Amino acid sequence: MRKTILKDNMRRLILILTMTALMISLFVPFVSAAEISGTCGNNLTWTLSETGILTVSGTGDMPVYSELYPAPWYVHREQIRSIVVEEGVTSIGNRAFRGLENAVSVTLPSTLKTIGNYAFVQCSKLKMVSIREGLETIREGAFENCEALIEVRLPNTLKTLGRKAFYHCSSLKTVDIPASVTSFGDLVFSYCENLITANIKASVEELPIWTFYGCELLTSVYFSDSIIRIGEDAFENCTSFYKVNYGGSQEKGSFVLPELARQSGKRVSEYVIYYDALPFVTGQTSSAYSDDQFIVTNQNTVTKNENSTISTTVTKTTEYTIHNGNIVYGDSQVNIKIDAVLENENGWNELISAVRDGEQQNVDLNEIQVDVTMKDSSEIAEDTLNQFVGKDEVNLNIDMEDGSSVKIDCGRLEYTQQEETKKPISLKYNIIQNVNPTKQHVKTIGDAQSYLLSFEGSLEMDFSPKIYLGKVHSYKTASLYQYIPGRGLSLLQSVFVDKSGYATYYLGSTKDTTQYLIALDVKGVDSSTAIVPEDIAKDQGELVYYEPIEYVVTGVRMFMGLSFFQFTVAVFCVMLVLFVGVGITMSVIYRKKKMEAYYKMLQNEEDDGFI
Repeated sequence: MRKTILKDNMRRLILILTMTALMISLFVPFVSAAEISGTCGNNLTWTLSETGILTVSGTGDMPVYSELYPAPWYVHREQIRSIVVEEGVTSIGNRAFRGLENAVSVTLPSTLKTIGNYAFVQCSKLKMVSIREGLETIREGAFENCEALIEVRLPNTLKTLGRKAFYHCSSLKTVDIPASVTSFGDLVFSYCENLITANIKASVEELPIWTFYGCELLTSVYFSDSIIRIGEDAFENCTSFYKVNYGGSQEKGSFVLPELARQSGKRVSEYVIYYDALPFVTGQTSSAYSDDQFIVTNQNTVTKNENSTISTTVTKTTEYTIHNGNIVYGDSQVNIKIDAVLENENGWNELISAVRDGEQQNVDLNEIQVDVTMKDSSEIAEDTLNQFVGKDEVNLNIDMEDGSSVKIDCGRLEYTQQEETKKPISLKYNIIQNVNPTKQHVKTIGDAQSYLLSFEGSLEMDFSPKIYLGKVHSYKTASLYQYIPGRGLSLLQSVFVDKSGYATYYLGSTKDTTQYLIALDVKGVDSSTAIVPEDIAKDQGELVYYEPIEYVVTGVRMFMGLSFFQFTVAVFCVMLVLFVGVGITMSVIYRKKKMEAYYKMLQNEEDDGFI
């Protein structure tokens, strides 16, 4: 009889454990990937976090790499959003970070002495590099083709600036070469098409050949008094260049204007020069006439401080005709572009001020494009965001240091009442490849390649996260799903991946407790309903009818940290466990009493002499 009771209790225990395992399985629908790490030299190590932050740490020099033998993290290049080189590292090897097309920021240490050849070549989304005092050498092509780079701060310890160091950095607006530079290579700023102002304080006798070749918007250059020669074709195709500040006397700088006129074919009278002058401050204007009867005027203003670097470009396009040899001006159109790198939350106040200044100049009510890079955080104070409410012409494009990127159409923003806790709004998201699809995933998306997506903050606003999936997926449909516990995946929205490799979704809300999934070219998903990005629409060769985009409300609503379905199942399981537990307890008590009665009966029979 005791064996029978034990067996019954074991069965009930197994049932309880099974139900517990079922409850746990409901709350673990996704499996995250671990960080990747390795070594890069005798005393250096590297790690790549799940959020795309590549960190190099240790002491000493980094090895030299090549296209044939790339850096160990190159195979993970599409995942890398931010580069951090920690204190102790003294050099960055040749081609160490080449082709990291998704990296938007770089943090370098004070111990760094050398940046090697082509170290950051083709880091096409890199917006700002702040180099600390201590760096002495930037070698050939170090930042070549960093097309998004809007500013670089060079330290006063820099001695060598290699050839082509900033070749084709087409977003650079201003450059400032410190007096500490004694070796200056050729082609350093060639094809920096948007460069407007340059201060060359370098302690060299000759401005090298082709220094500013193809800088079409360059208007103003400062030369230090040590420069006594201008290299061949240094200003070739600088069609807007006309103004020089020379740091020396008129006698010493007498070579400047004749040499500029010889190289450009212009008359000496077309240039303006000031002797014994100081370097330029920002805020320069350039004008250019074109063959299609338009005059384009670009006014650029750059402000820098410990909180932010903000570049505002006002482009005015004016129609004109030639009548009896005179220019007759017609209608004008003004476009405003603001690029901002924010060092801390105080930088937002300065950006808002720049936006207000831009609104005053935006007489045509055209779109004001504001591109923001947040360096120290992925959060925005709610009252800061409220200051963009009602700015219908303003479009915010926000890049964070970890690689997260979102667009906000300020015309869709609504004022939100600040809570007492004043909790900031987080725009950060995490995306990893779905290497182990669950049965529920396969049931919905089949064998389609997929990614797991999660948001760090819950948002109740219209915004557009830009998710980088890779250029190899351009023109594919990327379908966004949300996971509903107990029900599986629910399709939210489908978009085409643009030519840069981004899938941009239009969401009305997100939940930090909801798991999302992106799947590519899922069979059964109608691609004709997918949102087409502008750059792909232009390739269609025909007019595209744009319907208003519907922002999708997402996120599984939660109660006590659980979805309603999970909560219902949890309550049911708890009640079942209690029921089974009470049943076992009552069964044990009943059997115990029955056994006690049985033994008492035997004892009575023995006392009566029946046994």
